[in-house]
Amino acid sequence: MISVVDTGVGLSEEDQQHVFDRFFRAQSARDGAVPGIGLGLSIAERTVTAHGGRVRIASRLGHGTRVVVTLPRRDDATGT
Repeated sequence: MISVVDTGVGLSEEDQQHVFDRFFRAQSARDGAVPGIGLGLSIAERTVTAHGGRVRIASRLGHGTRVVVTLPRRDDATGT
């Protein structure tokens, strides 16, 4: 498991529904002149899912965001 936490402006519940959509940028990112084109979380989610994992996001406006990536454990005995 990998967990990334920030103390930024956070995301609205509406924005959280779209953070994995290609090219989506929250209004706060657009208003605050935060650089980016809205592909990072989309690429991360697709990559993790392709490897059998999951990406979850939890956020509160004014309190920041937590992104948690979980990947399946590799069985060293079988190599799978």
